[in-house]
Amino acid sequence: MKKILLIVLSLIAIPSAFCVGPASDHPASVAILLGLDSVRSDLKISNSQAAQLDEIRSSFRAKSRLIVSAAGTSNESHQAAEASLFALRDKTSAQALAVLTSKQKKRLQEVESQFLGGTILVSPKIQKQLNLTAAQTASIEKIRAKGTVFVTKLNATYKDGATSHQERIIQLRNRRLADAGSLLRVLSPSQRQAFANLTGKPVRRI
Repeated sequence: MKKILLIVLSLIAIPSAFCVGPASDHPASVAILLGLDSVRSDLKISNSQAAQLDEIRSSFRAKSRLIVSAAGTSNESHQAAEASLFALRDKTSAQALAVLTSKQKKRLQEVESQFLGGTILVSPKIQKQLNLTAAQTASIEKIRAKGTVFVTKLNATYKDGATSHQERIIQLRNRRLADAGSLLRVLSPSQRQAFANLTGKPVRRI
């Protein structure tokens, strides 16, 4: 159960932990990201949109807890729960995006790049925008896969009590930063400049 709870935390902690899982255009939960006051202010979210986003985010959290509570103790149960959580993340992200205008969606991509840094490079959409080669995409996937293995092992030590909560958070943060650097080094100088341009104007933190 604790292992699955860690997966939930990785889905909602933006950007304190890299969300390890299947490659996605939105590696972190859009529903949670759009719940941040600074992001809502930046995107000029209306009261009507805010109400819809609040409902989507609450539903995401409630369904995540149900998945966690229903999970068994076997590795198979953990894997099934993880798959369900990632599917839920992608579904609720799509629902949250549907609330936004075209202009807001464009700005959100810049905001995601700011919050996730180099880890956003696992996004197929971003890879396409930067015109990554097949070799570069393979290198990024290799880094992502190694990150998955690292987090799985770290979660196991946390579950067994060998690693404390604080130690886990520190190791996750350090790994995310290291992976972000490794991912950025895959890019050519011109691609790194293009990636820097994707972040747009910095979000004013509230």
